[in-house]
Amino acid sequence: GYNCYVEIYNCEQGACNINSDCSNGLTCSKDLSLSKLFPELGVCRPAQKPVYATKVYNCDSNGTATFLKNVFYGDKYFSVSDAKKIGYLRDRISGIKLNDRERSILLTSLMYATDKIANTVGHFEHFLSTPPEEKGVFLKLPKIEKFLGGAQIYKEDANYLAKKISCDIAYIDPPYNARQYVNFYHVLENLITWEKPTEFEGISMKFKRNHLKSDYSRSKAPIVFKDLIDNLKAKIIVVSYNNTYSAKSSASNNKISNSQLLDILSKRGKVKIREIKHKYFNSGKTNFNNHKEFLYICETKT
Repeated sequence: GYNCYVEIYNCEQGACNINSDCSNGLTCSKDLSLSKLFPELGVCRPAQKPVYATKVYNCDSNGTATFLKNVFYGDKYFSVSDAKKIGYLRDRISGIKLNDRERSILLTSLMYATDKIANTVGHFEHFLSTPPEEKGVFLKLPKIEKFLGGAQIYKEDANYLAKKISCDIAYIDPPYNARQYVNFYHVLENLITWEKPTEFEGISMKFKRNHLKSDYSRSKAPIVFKDLIDNLKAKIIVVSYNNTYSAKSSASNNKISNSQLLDILSKRGKVKIREIKHKYFNSGKTNFNNHKEFLYICETKT
C-alpha cells in the first residue's frame, strides 16, 4: 500500500506546495509565496489555544494605516475606504499577541476577504477599468476541522526539497507558460508579507518580486523539470500539464513540450497518459479549442 502522498504545485522559482491526506507517513506543505502558505499553516498546524475572535476586527473605521491607501491600491483594486480598512486590519493582526496558528488563520481570513471585494476578473494581473465600489471588509472564521494527518511544512525551492524527502506518490502541477503566477497574486502576497514596499512596477502596482518568479515559466523550464524528476524519490510520479501549444498569445503557450515531458519521465520508468477535459481560464477573447489536462503517470524503476 501507499502511506505517503506528496503534492507539488505552483513551482515558483522551483517553489511548491506539498500536501497530503495521509494519516500515516509524510505530509508536507510548501511555497515560497507566503500568500499560498498561510492557509495551509492554519489547517495543518496542531491545535493551540482558542482562535482569536475575528469579529473583533470587523469595524467600520476607516483606520489609520498608511499602506494600501489611495497612492497604492486604493481607487484601483479597492475603493479608498476599503483599502484603508484592509491596511488597518493587517496592522491590527501584526500588533496583537497571537500564536502561530491564530495568526495564520486570521491572515487567511483577511486574505480571502480582500480577494472577495477586489476590483478584478478574479486575479491581480490588473484591475478593472471601472472604478471600484465600496463594499466593506468582513472577516469570517475559516471552517477548521481537526487535521488527522502528520504535517511537515517546508518553504524552499522544490528542486532542492526533492533531494531531501521521499514518498510513495508524488503529484506535480508546475506552471505551464510564461505568465508568472506571482503576477496574479502580488497584491495578496504583499498583504501577507507586509513589508510595505515603496517601489512598484507599472500601472498594476506590482512590487519587486524577482525572488518569487519561476524558472518553470522561462525557457529553462525543461532543464529544471528534468532536475526535479531525476531527484524525486517516489514510487509513482504523476505530472499534470495541459495541451496549450498554439495559443494566439505566445505567453500562454506551454514551456515544456509533450515529447520533452515523455522523454524526461520515461527515463524514470513506464509512463501512461490520461486525458481530462478541462475548462480553461481566459479573461480575453482567445478561444482554446479542445482544451485538455494531461496526467502523465510514471511508475518509477527505483
